[in-house]
Amino acid sequence: MTGSKRVSYFLDDSLGGYYYGPKHPMKPHRLSMTHNLFLAYGMLLNLLVFARYLSLEEEVYRPRKATPEELLEFHTLEYVDFLSKCNVKHASLMKVHAKEGQKFNVGREEGDCPLFDNLYNYCRLTSGGSVDGARLLGSGRTDIAINWAGGLHHAKASEASGFCYVNDIVLSILELLRFFTRVLYIDIDVHHGDGVEEAFFCTNSSEGYGDFHSTRLEVLAALLEGQGTTAPRSVANLMPTSDLNWTRVMTCSFHKYGEGFFPGTGNLDEMGEDSGKGYSVNFPLLDGMDDISYENTFKPVIQKIVEHFQPEAVVLQCGADSLAYDKLGVFNLTVEGHGKCVDHIRSLGLPMLVLGGGGYNIRNVARCWVYETSVLLKRQISDELPYNDYWDYFAPSYRLHYPPRPDLNNQNTPAYINKVLSRVLENLKTIEPAPGVQKMEVPTNLAPVDGPVVNLYDGL
Repeated sequence: MTGSKRVSYFLDDSLGGYYYGPKHPMKPHRLSMTHNLFLAYGMLLNLLVFARYLSLEEEVYRPRKATPEELLEFHTLEYVDFLSKCNVKHASLMKVHAKEGQKFNVGREEGDCPLFDNLYNYCRLTSGGSVDGARLLGSGRTDIAINWAGGLHHAKASEASGFCYVNDIVLSILELLRFFTRVLYIDIDVHHGDGVEEAFFCTNSSEGYGDFHSTRLEVLAALLEGQGTTAPRSVANLMPTSDLNWTRVMTCSFHKYGEGFFPGTGNLDEMGEDSGKGYSVNFPLLDGMDDISYENTFKPVIQKIVEHFQPEAVVLQCGADSLAYDKLGVFNLTVEGHGKCVDHIRSLGLPMLVLGGGGYNIRNVARCWVYETSVLLKRQISDELPYNDYWDYFAPSYRLHYPPRPDLNNQNTPAYINKVLSRVLENLKTIEPAPGVQKMEVPTNLAPVDGPVVNLYDGL
């Protein structure tokens, strides 16, 4: 399926105002740059006019803050309770919470997950867009949902990791499982998607997926006593993870592995454990990965997974730190090469949740995600950038596309790629094809998806 699809885009410019700190590589400001460039290209107006012309439901939504109970679908009560206290600005309070946050890997000196102003709101907004995107897909109101603020794939059930505090990806997959039998997660960030893989690594064990399934009354009491910001809708909606069949989820990550590269996981032999054996697919790569090698790796792996696993929905994490010239990445992909992965998944014709992720050269992140938005909308946009609020960031070329680094050699030789590819494809033969299971019951009182909030007369 390559024709017109209904696309929903989550946009909240306020997310760009959150600040990890002056020396921290993660800059949420990249989201403001992405959205502004999206508007400057006229894609919002084109999207809405085209949708109206074809009677499609292409819409723009403002992300809702995820509720505490939604966070508890994966994260532990103790961790969510700590995060709920982190909506502070006063310096002395920040210091107190930083001390408490040590056990959650938040606020450690020289750590990768600092405590910053209104952290909890930031976590709720980034995850709310992903959960609502999944809900739109599940209810059949859209074919593709885009939340560039999401894709925070390192967060664990009870701790922050790798700039990520709440794992919006796991939360959105759990939401999709209410509607779809099998969900495929694909990660093209330069770093291994360890938090998502870990969540679905062991299919016959609920250990490590949050303790709420054994403490529902405790959760209710805590939230009602004000430890969370809103009371839960009902005990029935606190779905225990032990009720899920984890063979309904397959994770697939293409990433740099070795030489102490963060997070240090994602080896070829990490395939899952117990009855989850084979449902974690890892393709470890070396420095200098270029467009041609990546495409020759990505397409055959995805094709075999789709044939064997037969997913009904896809979550695609589009971390832009796999681009050339990233401050933390070691790959050499162009914007066009990165976008080919997005286009290939779009061509599968499956309900598709598209998320952001890493990316530490903020001008290139904006270029990449705007281009990939155009790919998802099937709109051709000019290589010459339109004037926008961040014009000087794109000097001196003022172009959408840029060449790869000429000084970065591709260490992924054809022999290496073929060797790993053969192993990956052989490993996929070990899983039971297309497991058939009963879907989860969909609660009738889920929080509504706010929106659409943008129309032709909003004057954006």
